[in-house]
Amino acid sequence: MKQTTRLLLQIVALVIVAGALLLYAFFGVHEEEKKVEKKKADDAQLVALSKAGAAAPDGGRLRGDVIRLTVTAKGGATVLERTADTDWVITSPVHARVDKVVVDAMVSQLQTSRFTRVLTENADDATLAKYGLAPPKFSLEALIEYGTGGQRETVKLEGGMENTFDGSTYMRRGTERTVRLAEGGVRFALERSTDELRDKQLFAVPEEQVAKVSVKTANNEWVLARQPDGSWVVTTPAWTQLADTTQVTALFGSMRSEAVTSFLPDTLAARGEANFDKPLIDAQMVLDGGEKVRMRVSQSQWDAGSHYVALREDAQGSSLATASVSLPGRFDRNARDFVDHGVLRVKKELVTRLVLHGGGGPDVVLEKPSADAGAESWHLVAPKVAPVKIFKVTSALWQLASLKSASVVEEKPKGLAQYGLDGTARSVALVGADGQELARLVLGKDVPGKAGSLYALGTTGDVVELEAARLGELPWKPEDVLDEPAAKDAGSAK
Repeated sequence: MKQTTRLLLQIVALVIVAGALLLYAFFGVHEEEKKVEKKKADDAQLVALSKAGAAAPDGGRLRGDVIRLTVTAKGGATVLERTADTDWVITSPVHARVDKVVVDAMVSQLQTSRFTRVLTENADDATLAKYGLAPPKFSLEALIEYGTGGQRETVKLEGGMENTFDGSTYMRRGTERTVRLAEGGVRFALERSTDELRDKQLFAVPEEQVAKVSVKTANNEWVLARQPDGSWVVTTPAWTQLADTTQVTALFGSMRSEAVTSFLPDTLAARGEANFDKPLIDAQMVLDGGEKVRMRVSQSQWDAGSHYVALREDAQGSSLATASVSLPGRFDRNARDFVDHGVLRVKKELVTRLVLHGGGGPDVVLEKPSADAGAESWHLVAPKVAPVKIFKVTSALWQLASLKSASVVEEKPKGLAQYGLDGTARSVALVGADGQELARLVLGKDVPGKAGSLYALGTTGDVVELEAARLGELPWKPEDVLDEPAAKDAGSAK
């Protein structure tokens, strides 16, 4: 064999040996180190999921989702289950809505929190008892589902006493003998009673989901109904009027801010004591999908005192609780509290022409080419064509659109002359792009005995009282709105 051939074979052999060493280093050492690191990471996690990260049938990676929780703490056990739309509901010992913030914090702690250190690897019964783990102060069992393939597993945590040195908590996983430490926030999130897990906003219903609200009290009876365009009407057995959306929104906001003071056992005896057959308040809501929510408020006597008691019934169950003294006032209101006192009820964005009549001279007519045209497009077209101060026009439009009456003087009057609302009255017509009149404001005499107030007629056809000060931005004369410097510049340019 030639010397060069022998040398080449030696080089090839060395390359093969080096490659083998590299493969061993990667698979035998590096991969082993990765396994060790992963085990350390898994050991540090609050909940170690055996299948998380494994290959999924679709080629992705399995992710563990919590679908049921059983929390045992403070003398009772609570079962929570996640519904098809990913919302949580309590199924035992009551069927009730959850406090979303509290439950989300609990799930987040399970998925992200880690133990801070290991105290002992193989604790005996005496050691477990010393740390408050035999029996545990609280425990949590979670059912985990992986993807949609039906793979599931159950994991369990037990919590013991608080470490008075730094506020941390002694814990262990399942039946392990290893005692670990977790930050105090973990105990705060997981050690929850049934009442702490329940939704305290017993009276909250999202306004955007409600189609109708019916309320009956000893003094009042009214209905709020949402229209297809999103507006609301308020009705009583005697009349129907447009509702003020700000008042409706305020009603739902006040209900959302009303938290129960304590939950009560929902038993027939407790309901009978509160006499819900004749409640102080009986409110029923119909949601967009047809689901119904009923809320009743009554009074009951115990501990030598009178207490407000509220009962909510909906598709998720029923809840009985004590309520604050302010609750009845949220519903026991006169229907007229919700009436829209807007005089013109017009969207200023749709107005393309303003005609002001009766200012002691010719009509003042302002116009812009279309509803989509910008505010800078407004100009005077009568009694002459001229540029205008844009802010004067926009201020007048805003004032007209937001105009509210102080009170209704007479609904649908048969005669208007007594109020000075006949043909000689001042008026403002608001016209749309198609030339159709959108609204008209007619201003009459001063109200006797009320300085600064006058009679007016608006969209509703009712005679109302207005504060004259609210009309201060209306340009009754051309000089009120003319952009004089611009007009002079235009003249000199010619």
